[in-house]
Amino acid sequence: MIMRASFILCLLPSFALAFQPTPSFGRCPTLLNEVKVAKDYYENNPIKVKGFDKKGDVVKLGNTDVVYGTAKKLDYSKLTDESGTIRYIDEDTLLSYLEAYEGEGRKNTGLLVVDVREPEDVEKTGKFSPNTVNWPYASKISKDNPFLSVYDDNKWVDKYEFDYPEVYERFLVLGDKETAKTAANYLAMNTYCYEILSYEGGSEEWFADFPTPEQIEESQE
Repeated sequence: MIMRASFILCLLPSFALAFQPTPSFGRCPTLLNEVKVAKDYYENNPIKVKGFDKKGDVVKLGNTDVVYGTAKKLDYSKLTDESGTIRYIDEDTLLSYLEAYEGEGRKNTGLLVVDVREPEDVEKTGKFSPNTVNWPYASKISKDNPFLSVYDDNKWVDKYEFDYPEVYERFLVLGDKETAKTAANYLAMNTYCYEILSYEGGSEEWFADFPTPEQIEESQE
């Protein structure tokens, strides 16, 4: 935990050189195979998902006619990742990803690191790393359905303050356990990114032995 704390305080670019994720153009066979629009694949290679809407009723996805409307109705907290698009990582793996992301940046690592907690929750603990993007699930993602409503790159940047995710990138989803899992399910279903990563311990474990921003400020007075 001392190593992790020192990493937050002083990120060393040299650590990032040991980690170079390799971009891969494609997703698992049950979803997108190549860099093409999703609808071009639904007929021959449909998304096969069984989920539940917010009323608890069973919802099935599988064709172009219903997939977009149904995606807005799903309760993503109850959705299972049958496609295997989501990969849960442990603390050490998260540390290596964050070191690479902070040292090499989004462009060179292919990582888009997002904290899906609400801003006030982030303020209580501080960020996972300095350049983690705060993109709240409850107040932004689930309300806006961004991938089903914003198609212009410039409008996306104006609204969310980061560039539109590319097909070769990976989302690294951080936050409390429950919200991060729900957001990972959402992103797995609604983005073209070939893999979604999520830290299994959540903010509950990551910040368990960290001083809060308020405590750090008090200690410096």
